[in-house]
Amino acid sequence: MSNSDESETKIHYICQTYVEQNSANDGQASLKIGKQFQYSTASEAQSRAEREAQSENCAGADAYI
Repeated sequence: MSNSDESETKIHYICQTYVEQNSANDGQASLKIGKQFQYSTASEAQSRAEREAQSENCAGADAYI
């Protein structure tokens, strides 16, 4: 018999955006997470990351499992 929990592994694909944040103390810019979106396919996450990266408020975006 097989364990149904093992055969139903669910994979989540994440699109994560980054925004620039300036430090009040030394004036250096750093990145922080802006938004996270969860998708059921890699192509959806990648497409969202590409669209988000085009936004003028977004410093970068990536997609991962």
